[in-house]
Amino acid sequence: MPPLRKRLAALYSTYGQIALVIYMVMWILTVAVFGAAIYIGFKSSSATGLLGTIGAAWLAAKMTTPLRILATIAITRPIAGWWRRRHPVPPMASEPHRRIVEAAFAASGRNADSAPPEDPSTPARATPPTR
Repeated sequence: MPPLRKRLAALYSTYGQIALVIYMVMWILTVAVFGAAIYIGFKSSSATGLLGTIGAAWLAAKMTTPLRILATIAITRPIAGWWRRRHPVPPMASEPHRRIVEAAFAASGRNADSAPPEDPSTPARATPPTR
C-alpha cells in the first residue's frame, strides 16, 4: 500500500478541487475544535494567552494530520459523487455539433487539433507582454 502522501496526491489528481476543499474544511474544523477546547480549559484574556491558545490548537491539529488524510481519503469519493450528481457539468459540445466541426475541418484538409494556417496578407500581431 502506498504512503499516505502519495495516496492523497492521487486523490487530488482524481477529484481535484473537491478533495482540496474537503481537506481544508477538515483542517479548519480541527483547529477550531482544538482551539475551543483549549480555550474552555484555559481561560486567558491577554493577547499572549490568545496566541498561545491558537498555537497550541495548530500544534494539536498538526499532530492529527495522518488521521485527517485518512478521513479525507475515506469521504472524498462519496462526497464527490453526491456533488457531481447535484451539479452536473454540461458537455463542451454536443455530438452533432462535434461532427459538423470535424466535417468542416476534414473538408479543408486539416484536423480539428491543428492550428489555423498563416495568412501572408495579414500583418503579424504583437504578443502582449507576460507578467
